[in-house]
Amino acid sequence: MTLREFTDPYDGADYSGKRAPYAPDYTLAVGAAWQSNIGWFAHTDMVTTGSVYYDESERAASGTPARTIVDLTLGYERAAWKLTVTVTNLFDRDYYSLLIPGVGHGVPGTPRQLIITGVWRW
Repeated sequence: MTLREFTDPYDGADYSGKRAPYAPDYTLAVGAAWQSNIGWFAHTDMVTTGSVYYDESERAASGTPARTIVDLTLGYERAAWKLTVTVTNLFDRDYYSLLIPGVGHGVPGTPRQLIITGVWRW
């Protein structure tokens, strides 16, 4: 997304033609699922997000590079119970989900997490 016309109200800088803040170049999400006849299942998701700038200047310090995050779920289900193991950020990619230009702070992306879930129905 490009700013057609934009002048910074504080310093008067013209940012027309620059990328809009918080808008990635692109986002691509792909998922796949598999389930067997005997209860096993798997699901994976891959989300690729293009570089993002958090202000209109497009300075490297105010942006984050493109990243790809993969999540994976494996499990087994029977009539009364279900067990799943999920790994988010499978390859433990370091990234920032948000930068705050001007103050030097950011919000780190979620690191790899292992989540084990059990369900029993009665």
